Amino acid sequence: MIRLSTMDAPKGSSRRRYLYAALFFLLMALIIVVRDLVFYDAYNIIWFCDLVLFLFAVAFFMRNIQMVKGLINIGLIAQFIFISEIVMYVFFGVSLSSMPSTLLRTNPINIVLSIMIHLSSTNLALLLTYQRKTRRVSLLYSFLALLLLFVLSLAFTPATDNINYVFSSAFLFGLAIPFYTILWPLLAFAIVVMPTYWFQKKLYLISKSHQALRPSRSDR
Repeated sequence: MIRLSTMDAPKGSSRRRYLYAALFFLLMALIIVVRDLVFYDAYNIIWFCDLVLFLFAVAFFMRNIQMVKGLINIGLIAQFIFISEIVMYVFFGVSLSSMPSTLLRTNPINIVLSIMIHLSSTNLALLLTYQRKTRRVSLLYSFLALLLLFVLSLAFTPATDNINYVFSSAFLFGLAIPFYTILWPLLAFAIVVMPTYWFQKKLYLISKSHQALRPSRSDR
């Protein structure tokens, strides 16, 4: 049975770190809203990498660790692909999509902000929470976040922009998947969320084993 626990009882310095993280994500979210209004259309905020800044701010303010982990489940692979594409394009001139060339032709401020949020958001959240156990309830938060992205993308964004890749699977090496849009939440959950969920669980076990190997103060 999955229980909706709002927090895993962080204490002392952890609470302060989560508060600082919440303020950081809120500040970044406000900056990105301004960027979207200046360089893009307002609905660009519905992209997961932009919207997740607000969601991380809420989760850290609430000290809801499993909500944080649920958002990491969605974003970690996507942000790894984004950074990998930028690196491959800059150093080797190749990429799997047109995203790097399109981004790097925009205003330098936009380039810096885009790379900054992809380097700092999900990665920072993972750094702050990898020593906390990943529970099954995080999968529920992941699915609810996917449904939110799905509804917002369908309701408020044009299909031509393919926000959150909801409308077309052409970005997957040109594949045309039947009923792709209808299946998008389930496909995203299976392809993106589940691997990251198990990765977080494994990372937690590794961190626990390393902690167990450290000598206690009484042994020093």
